[in-house]
Amino acid sequence: MSDLVRKDGWGEDVFSLIAARSFGDGAIAARAETAVRDRYRVELRARFETDPNVRESISGDRPASECREWVLDALKESCRIGTEDLFEQVVDELLLELDRFRKLPPSMYLVDGRTGQVVMPLGADTVVRPPDFVGEDGAVRKAGLIVHPGISSTLALKAQEEVRSAAALARADSAGPLGRLALEHERDPDSIRRVAKEFLESNGVMVGEVPPGSGSESSVEIGREAIDGVHQSPNHAFHRFRLFGESLGRKVLEAVGVCGVCELGEPVLQSNSKQRWYRVSFRHVRAS
Repeated sequence: MSDLVRKDGWGEDVFSLIAARSFGDGAIAARAETAVRDRYRVELRARFETDPNVRESISGDRPASECREWVLDALKESCRIGTEDLFEQVVDELLLELDRFRKLPPSMYLVDGRTGQVVMPLGADTVVRPPDFVGEDGAVRKAGLIVHPGISSTLALKAQEEVRSAAALARADSAGPLGRLALEHERDPDSIRRVAKEFLESNGVMVGEVPPGSGSESSVEIGREAIDGVHQSPNHAFHRFRLFGESLGRKVLEAVGVCGVCELGEPVLQSNSKQRWYRVSFRHVRAS
């Protein structure tokens, strides 16, 4: 086991995790757990590839998942105090992944350097070799393989959006219990449905399962706004999940009527280059 605070950048994440768990702060604990898992995934994946003790533990015909205890022992010095459960979760995840990949045709895989998660397999159509280039010494050199620019540019934009979203969620968390609710619709889209359910039930609509083949199916759109608006100028006193939930409730009430019955689907996030919104499907039996 290593010290709680290390000079490799782990200290802050581990301390946040232990403190949040001690004080029962679920939101901060969940964010810290994700950060610690990502760090473990990056570090342990490298150990799987380069550490001879680990490679020896998972060699042979035996399924990698059956070598769990040997692998845990080979990696034990990587485990940080207070994160033992997350350490073992990531080891199990990597072992299951290894078993799955062994059953597939041999391939290289693109891995996210921030989270350690596999993004996609790399085939002949996903990697290219740029033209030869002239080095500083004047000699012509062969370029190495790179991911196709059409793929790497899309992944870069996606990563940029994830970084912005994570930063916005962190700012909301730091604003206190009420501030966290400002982005509850992103953290838990189902919170929109829960508010709509409360609204409908308070207006005489029964919310529950509608038998297949009965009633009508509809869908509504809610919460259309500029795609970066909520992150560019956050108002931590404004809780969109309540606004969107009540808007959903009113639209469903108009279709169902008082004393009607409806079954609400999950809010599905949709977007284009400029706007984002949620679409919710629902099945209903209108009151007679």
